[in-house]
Amino acid sequence: MDAVVEDKDEANRLKFEIQRQLIENKSNELEATAKIVLDEALPKAGDIEEQGRYWKTHYNTPLGKGTVTKYVYKVQNILKAN
Repeated sequence: MDAVVEDKDEANRLKFEIQRQLIENKSNELEATAKIVLDEALPKAGDIEEQGRYWKTHYNTPLGKGTVTKYVYKVQNILKAN
Protein backbone atom coordinates (compact mmCIF):
# COMPACT_ATOMS: atom_id res chain seq x y z
CA MET A 1 0.00 0.00 0.00
CA ASP A 2 3.01 2.28 0.20
CA ALA A 3 3.48 2.24 -3.58
CA VAL A 4 2.31 5.21 -5.63
CA VAL A 5 -1.00 4.54 -7.37
CA GLU A 6 -1.33 6.29 -10.68
CA ASP A 7 -4.60 4.76 -11.89
CA LYS A 8 -7.66 6.63 -10.56
CA ASP A 9 -9.81 3.48 -10.49
CA GLU A 10 -7.14 1.60 -8.54
CA ALA A 11 -6.83 4.51 -6.10
CA ASN A 12 -10.59 4.50 -5.55
CA ARG A 13 -10.56 0.72 -5.06
CA LEU A 14 -7.79 1.02 -2.48
CA LYS A 15 -9.64 3.86 -0.75
CA PHE A 16 -12.79 1.72 -0.56
CA GLU A 17 -10.81 -1.24 0.78
CA ILE A 18 -9.18 0.88 3.48
CA GLN A 19 -12.58 2.28 4.51
CA ARG A 20 -14.06 -1.25 4.58
CA GLN A 21 -11.24 -2.48 6.80
CA LEU A 22 -11.62 0.49 9.17
CA ILE A 23 -15.35 -0.13 9.49
CA GLU A 24 -14.78 -3.86 10.03
CA ASN A 25 -12.16 -3.18 12.72
CA LYS A 26 -14.42 -0.66 14.48
CA SER A 27 -17.28 -3.15 14.31
CA ASN A 28 -15.09 -5.83 15.91
CA GLU A 29 -14.08 -3.41 18.68
CA LEU A 30 -17.71 -2.52 19.38
CA GLU A 31 -18.71 -6.17 19.39
CA ALA A 32 -15.95 -6.99 21.89
CA THR A 33 -16.97 -4.07 24.10
CA ALA A 34 -20.62 -5.12 24.01
CA LYS A 35 -19.66 -8.68 24.95
CA ILE A 36 -17.69 -7.43 27.96
CA VAL A 37 -20.61 -5.29 29.10
CA LEU A 38 -23.16 -8.07 28.60
CA ASP A 39 -20.98 -10.65 30.32
CA GLU A 40 -20.97 -8.55 33.47
CA ALA A 41 -24.56 -9.07 34.51
CA LEU A 42 -26.44 -6.69 36.71
CA PRO A 43 -26.89 -7.75 40.33
CA LYS A 44 -30.06 -9.67 41.16
CA ALA A 45 -33.09 -7.76 42.40
CA GLY A 46 -33.05 -7.57 46.17
CA ASP A 47 -29.30 -8.11 46.51
CA ILE A 48 -28.64 -4.63 47.87
CA GLU A 49 -25.05 -5.37 48.89
CA GLU A 50 -24.14 -6.53 45.37
CA GLN A 51 -26.04 -3.60 43.85
CA GLY A 52 -23.97 -1.31 46.08
CA ARG A 53 -20.73 -2.87 44.81
CA TYR A 54 -21.96 -2.49 41.22
CA TRP A 55 -22.88 1.15 41.86
CA LYS A 56 -19.49 1.86 43.45
CA THR A 57 -17.64 0.27 40.54
CA HIS A 58 -19.66 1.74 37.66
CA TYR A 59 -21.09 5.02 38.91
CA ASN A 60 -19.11 6.36 41.86
CA THR A 61 -15.39 5.59 41.24
CA PRO A 62 -12.79 4.26 43.66
CA LEU A 63 -11.92 7.82 44.76
CA GLY A 64 -15.54 8.92 45.21
CA LYS A 65 -16.94 9.60 48.67
CA GLY A 66 -19.67 6.99 48.33
CA THR A 67 -19.27 3.56 49.91
CA VAL A 68 -21.09 0.28 49.56
CA THR A 69 -22.09 0.53 53.23
CA LYS A 70 -23.64 3.97 52.74
CA TYR A 71 -25.41 2.76 49.61
CA VAL A 72 -26.93 -0.20 51.46
CA TYR A 73 -27.95 1.99 54.39
CA LYS A 74 -29.67 4.55 52.17
CA VAL A 75 -31.47 1.96 50.06
CA GLN A 76 -32.71 0.14 53.16
CA ASN A 77 -34.04 3.43 54.57
CA ILE A 78 -35.82 4.19 51.30
CA LEU A 79 -37.37 0.71 51.23
CA LYS A 80 -38.52 1.04 54.87
CA ALA A 81 -40.15 4.39 54.10
CA ASN A 82 -42.23 2.87 51.33
